[in-house]
Amino acid sequence: MSQGYLNDDGGLRVWFRDEIRNALLSAWFTVKSTTDNSQLSQETDAFRRGYLAAIIAIGLNFGIVIRFGDDGLTATFDTTASEKK
Repeated sequence: MSQGYLNDDGGLRVWFRDEIRNALLSAWFTVKSTTDNSQLSQETDAFRRGYLAAIIAIGLNFGIVIRFGDDGLTATFDTTASEKK
């Protein structure tokens, strides 16, 4: 079982924030590269905003703070934000 909740030795597979951050970064890059156009339709812009909101929500669930630039084309993925107090 290479992809699952258990390792080959039967122990639980643990995901680290960096791995989750990289997956979210990949998802963000995908939507960025497919909607990277200054002449977006209202429908495409709404899709992109919803997609980015979903990425933020998932990141927050794992303690990863994601900040997008006003243009939605730049982003900062902070895996240490929940450790700062």
